[in-house]
Amino acid sequence: MANMRTSLVIEGMMCMKSCGTTVQNALKGVPGVVDVQVIYPPGNAIVTHTSAASATDLIDAVEIVGFGAELEGGGSPDGGVELMETGGDYVVLDVEGMMCQKSCGTTVHNVLMSVDGVTKTVVSFPHKSAHVWGSASVAELIDAVEMVGFDAAHHTATPLPPVPSVDPPPKPKPKPKPKVQPSAQKSTTTTGPTGVATLSISGMSCASCVRNIEKNVVGQKGVVGMRVALLAEKAEVTLDMSTGVTEEEVVGMITELGYGAKVLQRVADSSGSNKGGQVVNLEVLGMSCASCVGKVEKGLRKLGPEVTSASVNLTTSRAKIVLEEGSTIGARDLVECVKSMNYEVTVVNDDSMPDPDSIEKASMHEVDKWRRLLTLSLLFTVPVVLIHWFGMGGHAGHFFDTPLGCHKTLNLREVLMVVLVTPVQFWVGGHFYRTAYMGARHGNLGMDALIVLGTTAAYAYSMAALFIACADPRHEPHVFFETSAMLITFVSLGKLLESVAKGKTSSALTMLMRLQPQTALLLKPTTSNAYAAAAAAIEGATDAAAKRDAGSDGVGASNGRGRAGSGAAAGPILDFNGFEESEIAIGLVQVGDLVRVLPGARMPADGDIVSGSSYVDESMITGEPLPVPKSTGDAVFGSTINQNGAIVVRAKAVGSDSALSQIVKLVEEAQMTKAPIQDFADRIAGIFTPVVITLASLTFIMWFGLAEASMLPKEWLQAESSTPFLFSLLFAISVVVVACPCALGLATPTAVMVGTGVGATNGILIKGGTALETAHQVTCVCFDKTGTLTTGKPTLTDVVPLDSQSMPIDSVLAFAAAAEANSEHPVGRAVVSAARSRGLSIPHVTAFNAETGLGVEATCVGTAAGASAGASAGGGAGGQAEHRLLVGSKKLLLKHGLALDATTDKMMARLEGEGKTTVIVVVGSAVVGLLAVADTPKPESSATVTALRSMGLEVWLITGDNVSTAKAVALELGIEPGNVMASVLPGQKAKKVSELQMRGHKVAMVGDGINDSPALAQADVGIAVGAGTQIAVEAASIVLVRNDLSHVITALDLSKVVFARIKANFVWAIGYNLVLIPIAAGALFPMSHMRLQPAYAGLAMAFSSVSVVLSSLSLKLYARPVIEEDGTIVRDTLW
Repeated sequence: MANMRTSLVIEGMMCMKSCGTTVQNALKGVPGVVDVQVIYPPGNAIVTHTSAASATDLIDAVEIVGFGAELEGGGSPDGGVELMETGGDYVVLDVEGMMCQKSCGTTVHNVLMSVDGVTKTVVSFPHKSAHVWGSASVAELIDAVEMVGFDAAHHTATPLPPVPSVDPPPKPKPKPKPKVQPSAQKSTTTTGPTGVATLSISGMSCASCVRNIEKNVVGQKGVVGMRVALLAEKAEVTLDMSTGVTEEEVVGMITELGYGAKVLQRVADSSGSNKGGQVVNLEVLGMSCASCVGKVEKGLRKLGPEVTSASVNLTTSRAKIVLEEGSTIGARDLVECVKSMNYEVTVVNDDSMPDPDSIEKASMHEVDKWRRLLTLSLLFTVPVVLIHWFGMGGHAGHFFDTPLGCHKTLNLREVLMVVLVTPVQFWVGGHFYRTAYMGARHGNLGMDALIVLGTTAAYAYSMAALFIACADPRHEPHVFFETSAMLITFVSLGKLLESVAKGKTSSALTMLMRLQPQTALLLKPTTSNAYAAAAAAIEGATDAAAKRDAGSDGVGASNGRGRAGSGAAAGPILDFNGFEESEIAIGLVQVGDLVRVLPGARMPADGDIVSGSSYVDESMITGEPLPVPKSTGDAVFGSTINQNGAIVVRAKAVGSDSALSQIVKLVEEAQMTKAPIQDFADRIAGIFTPVVITLASLTFIMWFGLAEASMLPKEWLQAESSTPFLFSLLFAISVVVVACPCALGLATPTAVMVGTGVGATNGILIKGGTALETAHQVTCVCFDKTGTLTTGKPTLTDVVPLDSQSMPIDSVLAFAAAAEANSEHPVGRAVVSAARSRGLSIPHVTAFNAETGLGVEATCVGTAAGASAGASAGGGAGGQAEHRLLVGSKKLLLKHGLALDATTDKMMARLEGEGKTTVIVVVGSAVVGLLAVADTPKPESSATVTALRSMGLEVWLITGDNVSTAKAVALELGIEPGNVMASVLPGQKAKKVSELQMRGHKVAMVGDGINDSPALAQADVGIAVGAGTQIAVEAASIVLVRNDLSHVITALDLSKVVFARIKANFVWAIGYNLVLIPIAAGALFPMSHMRLQPAYAGLAMAFSSVSVVLSSLSLKLYARPVIEEDGTIVRDTLW
């Protein structure tokens, strides 16, 4: 039977590891599927299947697990596209140079079909590929493509690019094609495995530097992509590993451009055995020969099958160990194993978090460099200024005017100027010369080029004037050496202030990094019996905690914390006799470890409390200002502070998997991502310097032409004791040095870096400048219901007794709780929790039977408080009443021959109309009451919705729940009935978001589950609540660490504040240049007879950059808005 190959476009995928695996497993479960290849990016699935599986079956399987799917090319899913028969010759070519599908794609298709032996061809422009069936050789196919002017190569890597499910054009009649030389331009498309390396780059000053690096590195051997962060001084480089390119080669490319570079993180082997696993690198000292290497490798492999590979390099003394994903073996086990062989060993690759000391050290290195240069410059410039200003008259002037030798015009002043200024020009200014030279070599002229042009012009003119005076004593030199010295000094001062201010923009990130403790107190069992006893005790304490938490939610209780009380519930103190306590490095903590946390200490890892209780300060993670009560069974975040009471925590996430590491990673990623508005600054930076040089040249030509034509008043030149050339040159120099492209380049990244840091300290993780820029434009907010607007778990909302005299409300609830005590159904747990929270005495159950889909039947002994004896069904042991209990639906009553009267039936219909699940309580043979259970809204949901509407935003509720429940929740929260969409699949959520976007809305989608991920990805801004699934968090562009909906308003408000600051920075940067360049060119000179001297022009240029950075730093004063219970937004007066 022929196999078919169908290509699907998958919507909502955000990663390969989690999303891709989920989609792959779902498709493999469809009967008839032979093979599945999932490719991310771009987000495709290629499914090989028999006719037993249709395209509709495949799409349904993907949508069931929360992703959208459609046939590539938009074909109908009714058929399936038969693209390949098993056993046929099939070749895939990578085709470079195509610019469109219609023309280029058709040209490639036609020429391939003209090759003898080709039976079918499908060309895909988006994937730059051609799929060919037939008996033609690969060489013939490549030659044919190259004949029509495109480059082609045989695609041998896996996975294969997807085959478009579109019909190819009809086969044309063969005709000869002219030979065209293929393009010599190198492609950045890769056919092999790729990896990402992280580099540190120093010496960048503005957006022009970033553009220069990206332009000259991307496209070179093996470099297929690059992202450079100006302020973070980092770059992420995507490498084609099949080319053999190394990180050191990329460092060399950057160094050749005049910047410093070093490797921070090397490429992980994405094609090797460590894919998806954990890699641990150790430094092993004491090895002397190959025998030592073999001994260490063998010992590490003996730890268990979870060690997938272990390789040791004797020369570098490094060991690389690859562990299975989710391995229980950790770095400490590896270290202890190597130590047991009498070698010294340390972990050298704890890349869970960057080193804050290295970040601050890099920043301080830049500060120290400019401080040294400024100090050196001042040592020479101050005497120059004193000679120039105070040596013009009196005894000092007479002394400095003393002629040298036979030269009447060459005096001591000029000679001292040369001696003092030359070191400033070429020693202090050497940095600018080197950077300008390296940039000019690669066609990049930045701010350094402008400084070099201005200072060199002043220095060279002055030196030329001196040489002429030496050659001709009749010539009186007009020199202004002080201009170049003062200019370099002022620019160095500005660079120093700028580097100090830029260093402060990353303070939020380094503060987060410093939260991680350096050591942990490990509890390690001395005997196996001690461990078994502790494990049993922990399990018992955890079960007790679960029951305690289950009993904390009363009727309508929804405090969002799991416990209604305001204090920390007293957790049991377990006995850890038989355990020894030792202090270990934080990098050696493993999943499952028991660690003791003393009062005042930080949590060493994410985990659960297994012994003790305390208050924990989580403000640095969640932004919650008040300490949170914690006891046995509660989760804690690593690096949060234990305030009072020693506790024992079982580690669940360590290293790079911890919440703090993920937050730091997201913040770093955000600061590496450019905002779209930054493209505007980059484009200006690309042409800024040539335009300024042109303007300076025109300024010189204009003034010099006017002076030579005697069109300027003679007193203008006489007042400055100047010549026409010098008079005009000073204007041109001022234009060159006053222009500042740096302020434009710093306007966006500084604000984004500070803004994302402020967001992180407030529990809001913003994934880059794009999210910031888009969020401030949001006009519509869509919410998921379950777990987002609501608590996500059933809560008892109503207890309706039918006869409160004979069976009061507490008795109805107590009997219902007795019946549900042994039930695992969510409704039953909600009923039991409510009864326990009220402190009711629950009768003892002697018999229990759960009837699937109907309810429960039970027999209990004892009488609930307030119940009359008339409800008894018989005598029990010891004289206690025995009751038959039924709790469930109408069908349960009918099965037992009972029915509701009309009044009770109407009450039940009313409760169900409000979206509540309603059950009937029967004691004996009498219906005694009704219970209603619902997923209740979070306490802040109503205020959040009201506040969003007061901001002029449209609010929607989109849920897969039934219509009545959705409308009931919407009514309670104040959402318009017309803005409710219920009973929808995940793909339909995304389509609704798309519809709103087509209506002109900028849409923010707020969700927490896998089924929300397609809509989160489709929305302009996806917002995932912190308690959501990993897939939802990956799909979102903003993550709320706290499960608090009011932070949605904070996120939108912060984006508006940050973007307003970006625009203000741009206005200042552009306005500065638009105002000062004309002034420097002499626009005001005819009226005021005052010019902007070059030295002061340089000072103004330096302070323009500093002012932009200080403007961005003012974002640290941001205070998030407070949402009152009625939805009123209270803002800080500063904002």
